[in-house]
Amino acid sequence: MPDRFMMDGKTHKNGSQASINPSTDLHGTWEYVPADKQIKYLISARTSNAPVGRKKRAANAASNLVVKFNSYKCFFDDCIPPPDPNTVPPVDKRPSKAELWSDKATWNGTEPGWGGYNNGSFDLPVNGDNVKIPEGKWVVADTTLPQMGTLLLYGTLELDHNNGTRDFVINLPTQYAGVSGPPIGSKAIAAFGGLDLHGAPRGDSWTQLNQTANAGDTQLTVQSPVDWVAGDVIVLAPTSYSTWEAEKLTITAISADKMTLTFTPALQFKHIAHTETANGMSIKMAAEVGLLTRNIKIEGGAYAKQESQSFGARIVVGRAAEGKNSYIGYARISNVEFVRSGQEGYIDPWDSRSAVAFIDAGTVSDIKPSYVRHCAFHHSYAPSVTAYGTNNLPIEWNVMADNVWFAIESHGDNTQIRNNFITKTQWEGSYQDRHETFNVRYNGAINLAKATNPVLEYNHVGGCERVGFAVLGESCSSPGKFVGNVAHSCLLGVANIMDSLTSDLKSCVKFANFTVWKNLDYGLYYQNSAPNEVSDILAADNGVNIFQFIAGPSATGHAYADQYCTVKNSLIVGTSGAFDCAIDKTPNDDNIALSGNSRKHSGSTRVGVTMPTFSSGGNSAPGKPFAGVKKYQAIMGRFHMEDVTIAKYSNLCGNGGDFAVTPNKGNDDGNHPMYTKRVTFVDVAKDYRVKYWRSSIGKINSADCVDMACDAKVKSLLVDQDGTFLGTPGSVIPQSEHEWNGDKRMGLGDYRIPKEMQTRLDGTRIPVSELAPNKGIIRNSNCVYHNTWQAYECPDYDYFTLTIESMDPDTETRRLSPVAILGDGYLDLINGPQDHGWCSGYTCRKRLSTFQALVASGKDYLLHYTSTSPQNSRFFLLNAKDTDCIVLSVWYSQPWRLDVYHDKVYVKPENVRFVNPGNRYIIDPPPVGQPDFYKPNVTGCQDVAGASYFDRDSGILTFNIRGSKPIEIKTVDVIIVSFQFPAMKETDFYGENIVMNIAAFCDIDPSRVRITNIVRETPSVGRRKKRSTSGDITGFSVEIGNPPTTDLNGTSGAGDLTSAELDTAASKIVNEIQLGNFSQIINVSQDTTYSIAEPPPSPSSSEWEEIKTDDNPYTSLYVVDAMVFKPALVPQHEGVPFATQPKIQIVDKNGNIIKKLGTKANPWQVTATIRSGTGNQYAALEGNTSVSVVDGWANFTNLLITHFGQNYILDFNISYPDEGENVSLSSDPFTIVGRPLKGSLVSRTTTVVEKALISVVLELRDDVTSEKISNITWRGHTWTVTAELGMPDLYNGSLVGITTTTFDTNSAEASFYSLNLTSVGVYVVKFTIVSNPADYSLTYEELITVKAQSHINLVIEDTKEVVVKFNEDYDSIVGTTYNKYFSAMMGNVLAVTYPDIILNTIAVSKGSIIVTFQISGTNSSVNTTVYAVCNSIQSGQTYSFNGTSLSLAGYLTVGGTVYYGVTCGDMTPSPTSDSTNIVLIVAVVLVVTAVIIVVVSIVMWKCKVVPKTKTHDYYNNKYLGNTNDIDEILFREQSFMSISAPMATNIHYDKKQPL
Repeated sequence: MPDRFMMDGKTHKNGSQASINPSTDLHGTWEYVPADKQIKYLISARTSNAPVGRKKRAANAASNLVVKFNSYKCFFDDCIPPPDPNTVPPVDKRPSKAELWSDKATWNGTEPGWGGYNNGSFDLPVNGDNVKIPEGKWVVADTTLPQMGTLLLYGTLELDHNNGTRDFVINLPTQYAGVSGPPIGSKAIAAFGGLDLHGAPRGDSWTQLNQTANAGDTQLTVQSPVDWVAGDVIVLAPTSYSTWEAEKLTITAISADKMTLTFTPALQFKHIAHTETANGMSIKMAAEVGLLTRNIKIEGGAYAKQESQSFGARIVVGRAAEGKNSYIGYARISNVEFVRSGQEGYIDPWDSRSAVAFIDAGTVSDIKPSYVRHCAFHHSYAPSVTAYGTNNLPIEWNVMADNVWFAIESHGDNTQIRNNFITKTQWEGSYQDRHETFNVRYNGAINLAKATNPVLEYNHVGGCERVGFAVLGESCSSPGKFVGNVAHSCLLGVANIMDSLTSDLKSCVKFANFTVWKNLDYGLYYQNSAPNEVSDILAADNGVNIFQFIAGPSATGHAYADQYCTVKNSLIVGTSGAFDCAIDKTPNDDNIALSGNSRKHSGSTRVGVTMPTFSSGGNSAPGKPFAGVKKYQAIMGRFHMEDVTIAKYSNLCGNGGDFAVTPNKGNDDGNHPMYTKRVTFVDVAKDYRVKYWRSSIGKINSADCVDMACDAKVKSLLVDQDGTFLGTPGSVIPQSEHEWNGDKRMGLGDYRIPKEMQTRLDGTRIPVSELAPNKGIIRNSNCVYHNTWQAYECPDYDYFTLTIESMDPDTETRRLSPVAILGDGYLDLINGPQDHGWCSGYTCRKRLSTFQALVASGKDYLLHYTSTSPQNSRFFLLNAKDTDCIVLSVWYSQPWRLDVYHDKVYVKPENVRFVNPGNRYIIDPPPVGQPDFYKPNVTGCQDVAGASYFDRDSGILTFNIRGSKPIEIKTVDVIIVSFQFPAMKETDFYGENIVMNIAAFCDIDPSRVRITNIVRETPSVGRRKKRSTSGDITGFSVEIGNPPTTDLNGTSGAGDLTSAELDTAASKIVNEIQLGNFSQIINVSQDTTYSIAEPPPSPSSSEWEEIKTDDNPYTSLYVVDAMVFKPALVPQHEGVPFATQPKIQIVDKNGNIIKKLGTKANPWQVTATIRSGTGNQYAALEGNTSVSVVDGWANFTNLLITHFGQNYILDFNISYPDEGENVSLSSDPFTIVGRPLKGSLVSRTTTVVEKALISVVLELRDDVTSEKISNITWRGHTWTVTAELGMPDLYNGSLVGITTTTFDTNSAEASFYSLNLTSVGVYVVKFTIVSNPADYSLTYEELITVKAQSHINLVIEDTKEVVVKFNEDYDSIVGTTYNKYFSAMMGNVLAVTYPDIILNTIAVSKGSIIVTFQISGTNSSVNTTVYAVCNSIQSGQTYSFNGTSLSLAGYLTVGGTVYYGVTCGDMTPSPTSDSTNIVLIVAVVLVVTAVIIVVVSIVMWKCKVVPKTKTHDYYNNKYLGNTNDIDEILFREQSFMSISAPMATNIHYDKKQPL
């Protein structure tokens, strides 16, 4: 029967119980006929039961009925779907329709295959059954449960403990994989619906010791009563630096007040309870005590490899799908004990196998009310609780011991972690005696680096191998959610190690309300890109209590930001009253051995607060040292410490002292200032308040700081703003002059002072004692040096960090250091940061030219770079107020204009005016007698920031740095022309007319030309002239260039000159001066002389690299008179460059060489041509016929003439500028002879066999230079070559094949491919090369040794070199003409006479006639041949060559052994030779070969890549391996090559056990 029936498509009508009566039933009445499975329904005009009245007769009474039939059967009862289980809150009490497990009726309807079906008889499940409780069913377990394979709950299973009288053990050995969701696997309870596990409440899960418990004690006192009983197991946290001093104990008795516990076994270690108080602030340092016993226990079933595989039980709560159904689980777990839980190594968010894992479980709410409370976790193999894709999850009042990786991790939002006690969290890299050297993870016991908005309240981490709390921190602008958290006995208490910051934290990260004590390396460690505020911290006995490291922005890109760190409202204790110097030492275990990167930067010294490091980027921790630097120092940074109490820093433990404040010892690059207010010291002698480290000598090498120390150690600055740190307001400055003229390794001394700084304007030397009687940072007599600080305490000056930057593109590649800064007679040298590059395994030899100086406000300073001053630079007076200033003078070797900008806005120099018309830029000279009139004045800091004056005579730019905004210096592209002329009265000087004339000549706007300097008549010496204060005018300087832009990066305005236009103007001026026309053009005295400073080259160009500090800023210009050869050309032959190329110098009328001709952009050029009518009419002059004049030289390098001829003359003219064409020079007449040529072999077949094809390729070469002739068609030549045998009577065979070919004009080579020598022997093949026209006929001869066919597969057992000789005159019989033929004659004799050997080579040399040949073959054939040669010598065999009869002399050399007076059989060697006969020689050779094979075998064994380490006592040199193994025997022997064995891998037996 259908559940729904509609006639109009939307309104349900109930069916009729009776059959349809059309006369009475209404339209739409329907019935279901079960027998027919049919629906019947009525269509009728009767639509209501209203009475029908008398109807009027009508023409048409019919009406239309619309039917939209719809009928269906519903899946759910009454068509009402059940509520979505994910929207229904859990039921908290047993429903009335609950069924009992022990009732057989409960199992009625069980599906086949499931427990309770019992072959259709429906009975209680039994052992081994898989049990499923269907949806909607609530089963109460009221009896002992069987051991089930799988328990699958769609409904509810309630465990009724019957008021504590009934225990349940659920053992589930079978996996279930019937849903799609997170992997379940073995030993898992998966909650995709709901899970409630609630043990009996036990009161507080943990407390703390009330008094110290010592090793050997069996009783302890806690701080508050506990609801624990005898038999309970507790865990006691360590209070040393080792997490392995946590102890598990069993309570045997408890006092009446429930605060004194008696336990077994006795304690192995000391556990402290101590409160340290200073200045009204207290830090409690007491071991935590946690209860591990609960009445509900989740336990991983034991098996043989349980511990080694670390595979325990777990609960997973999350989201899953089955068919079309989706489920989201929840779990409420309280007072449950987890033992041997978790599955180690599975820590991915999608497959976390912690003891309790929430995976994609959504947001905790009343509908899905998850939590984990008052539980105990111990003997764990993994984390205790993890939350991924799960929000608002409470994790509260739990005790977690023996975790691996971490105890708690969350990637969710608003995870509420409160009142948990965690101990002995193990680092997975040393878990179960692993030794993972490449594992650099530093997880937190509470790991929240990827959590958002976590709540973290009153949690204690008491013992972990890495980090206590790994957290991002909190937003500085938000109310804190971190309260009362404690970390001790870890490497780091609280840490953020470059974890990715959420958007709300990128402006500032806060660490607040933590207590950290006795953490080995750092109590609180922060390294990230956002500023860091630390407040309300209680810290004691940590290696370094607080360490901050700000990464970025990058100084390489000149980015800067107001980065800062603060420490406020905190108590910092160095050595508490509970610290025991005898036992509180660094542990010795694998975790410590493998965590060297996090060792505190201060070595054995404990430090309260480390001055933060502000770097351009992170330092790659944890993969690299936590305190190291891997990037350059940042531009800006500041540190404020306020309202901090510092207590108990001293030398109590005899380690040289612990200090309240130090810089980062791992930072060599640069430091930033620290400011203190309202600091209270308790039990801290002044000696231990601060310490500055000495510079690292180890960093002074070519890969780091190069030849002197970097800046950080000698540029630290602590400023006490209110006198609470030092006793009176003042600063602590480093002893930067340490080892000045002392330890040479420091590279610090008078010799490092830039030489220009020591030179007066007249060029004389300034003694260092006069220039800088004092060294180091500026100070006065009230500064006091403290030996323990290694620094000065200075009360009178306001010190600031001055940051100095080169803004040029070569800031990393051009060294400017050391930079010298001089003030009040104190000279300091600055080196800059170290090289941080890494290029193909080597340092990059790059160092950023950013420097830090310490300066006192209200002082004048002079700064010199060691090399050329940068074109563009920037200066910051860090954190200065508007009332703070210095006046800085910087020396520049070049006179280019320097524009000064303050905060990117142009600041007009004091001597500059802008006048109309055209807003012209006018530079005024100082008044006569007042050369310093326009210099900024530092007194009172009244001048505006950026006020400046540039004295071009001295090269000194002086400018005012006021406040903290940057001052930037920009070198401007200008031309400066200096005029010198006979003295004239000032009234006769018409400077403006000259300006207008120059502008007209250069065709530029007159406002772009200005007079910058007027020189008066006063004697001067040296290149840097001193401006006179009176007298007639003797010279002036004109600047051509654009006026300044109003902002630093401003664009050009109307009328501004481009770089190309400026170069053009410079070229026009220089050219006309050197042609002698300029004085007339601009209407000045013809006696005027000129010098020029061209526009500066780009700082990224090679020209800029070549500029030196001692270069003359101006180049004098001289008028050209003539050119001279030095030397003149010396010709060779046609087609090749002259033997001596012409070099030309240009001289003035006095014969002096002119060094500069033209500008750098457009130098003068000289062009060479062949004078018409000389030499060969078809000849051409090739090569670089036009060259630029460089440093006074026009050097031609590759001129040549293509055709021979006589009486050639070359003319040399100035071709640029055009007006210089009349300055010329001609060579003397000379002759070019034809090119001498020779044939040469390119390649041929290397192994030639009789009757086989031979390939030969020839080319032409210059017979003098041996260069290949590539253009073989010069003078219209073509070439033919013919091959034939020379002296054909010498040979047994003949030359056949194609013996004539031509040279290819593209490759310039001739190739034979089918030559064939018909018989074994040695042949001379003669190639005759002829040209057309017949200018050349050349011969080339090639000696070719031909093997027999039988030699191809001959086994070579021996090879010998044999030497014989003829006592005849070499030159008359052989000479160079017949050398190859004599070789062929002897070779043919040998080849025919001894067919069983291979003749490899044969050669004839002078010294009588010496024949050397090499033969190969079997041992027998070689020996036979040697004896046969010996017999031929002994028998006096004769040879005929070219009509001469010859006999071998009594001389024989075999394999290097020489025999005279040879007698074959018993051969007697010469007195100087070995006494061994030939047979013995052969035997010795064989023995030596065998020895070589043995040696090579041993060497190869030594080098073969196979494991050879054995279990080996390295220190006792005792071998423990198998001495029958040949590899081992060879491995141990030391007699051969002394190759050392690698040390065996350490085997560890100190296996650590879980609690």
